[in-house]
Amino acid sequence: MEEQGNARHAYNDLISIVAAALLALLTAKYFWPLAAFDLPLGYDPGIYRYLFLKHAEGFPPFVIATLDPWAKEHSLGIFTFSTILLRLGIPVEWLIGWLWNLMPVALAATLAGLTAKRENREVGILVLFMALLSLAQYDGFASMYWKTYLSFLFCILAFHLLERRSVWFLVPGALAVACHHQTGVIFALSLVSWWLVSFRTMYRDPVWRFLSVAGVLMGLLGLLWYIPVWNEGFVHLLQSVLTMQGSTAPGGSFPPLSVYVRITPILLAFGLLGWFLSFRREKGSVWQFAVLWSAVFIVFRLVFYRRFFLQLDFFLLPFAARGLYDLWVEGKSQVVRIALCALVIIQSISTAYAIMPRWFPFCPFPSAHCAWYPPTQLPTTTIDVLDGIREVEALLPPNALVLSLEPQSAPWLRGWLLEQRVAGPGIFTSPWTYEQWEEVILGTTEKRAEFFHMLDGPAYFFVSPYFLEHYEESAKKFLTDPCLEKTDHMFLRHITCTSGA
Repeated sequence: MEEQGNARHAYNDLISIVAAALLALLTAKYFWPLAAFDLPLGYDPGIYRYLFLKHAEGFPPFVIATLDPWAKEHSLGIFTFSTILLRLGIPVEWLIGWLWNLMPVALAATLAGLTAKRENREVGILVLFMALLSLAQYDGFASMYWKTYLSFLFCILAFHLLERRSVWFLVPGALAVACHHQTGVIFALSLVSWWLVSFRTMYRDPVWRFLSVAGVLMGLLGLLWYIPVWNEGFVHLLQSVLTMQGSTAPGGSFPPLSVYVRITPILLAFGLLGWFLSFRREKGSVWQFAVLWSAVFIVFRLVFYRRFFLQLDFFLLPFAARGLYDLWVEGKSQVVRIALCALVIIQSISTAYAIMPRWFPFCPFPSAHCAWYPPTQLPTTTIDVLDGIREVEALLPPNALVLSLEPQSAPWLRGWLLEQRVAGPGIFTSPWTYEQWEEVILGTTEKRAEFFHMLDGPAYFFVSPYFLEHYEESAKKFLTDPCLEKTDHMFLRHITCTSGA
């Protein structure tokens, strides 16, 4: 008995060590960019900084500050929390800095803990490992999908509480709907599907009836967050889902499915195998439906279908863990277990090989590899340009129009120039179409003057190094236009031919 007790203690210690090691590796995976770069990764840090600070001007929640039209399309749940944090004195740079780097680690740890309670400790540990292998979760992190990850957290908490028949699932469920459109849709569809499947066998159960009523209340509570932006944040989204399919549906800013099939096929295979095997133990769980509905949006190419791969990958993580666990337990032969170890090693190398270019400000591999999977989520500007943006804020009148000459700098301008109007080619509320932008940059002086006269009030161009490098001689010619006046800042040109000049 004493030997068995010692063996059990040793095994528990081993489990703890493995969990700690995996958490350390996950932390390294997501915190390395803080050491490698002076800026957050991706396209959205400036957009989130603008949204966090503008929403913080309205307090308590639901007191909506004056926002750009595009900003009203963002679900409001996350900004309830960010407003409270900012009002308590938390710097906004934390929200687009180390707190964001911590979010995917905390999310994976929570999913692993819930899976351990639902399955066993070993499967919970394997969830951490699957999160470490996931490329899609890193791509979502590198793009700063704050709303998605927070909604994931509330979604899995609601699933867990629902399976424990707790009415408290109402709170995280409502927040899952309130924080992110797409994840909220997956959550709602999964919940309705579970309800329909369980109706025939459980409709007499008073607890089930109570949870059903609570589910309706949860949906209504979640929709309350959309009332201040009802047309932009809800009606427009619903119309898009119902009308945009196939070739008419925008894919969304996320890599195509072929990227993940090529780079993470073993992880996907474990996930799909675990999902199919799960029907031997249960049928019609909310976890199973979350995978199914995520796949439906991808297969039928519904609106923003590419982004739904992030949901599919996330909800497959516990199934991938269970799939690997079942293969290991049931395949007791040495050959099978060696093969599983080999597959895991291959997937680990493939994922690391894809992520590494996003860990350095240069390509650490032969150029062919970086072309095969380019580091598209590197910072979209440099610290010098961001310092320049911070400097020009003091030089601009409050309602000035600041036009970026390329789309990369526009989100950063929007994040740091809160009192000015900001736009760029194809981004935010641009005064010109793409074709008109081409004429502005590449056309004649006379044609440019016509477009400049369309602008109202003081207007400026932000001339970034990226613009100068991309357009070269055309950029030099553009900057000699007589309607452009130099200012005290090297990146800023005053447009003198506007109607308000």
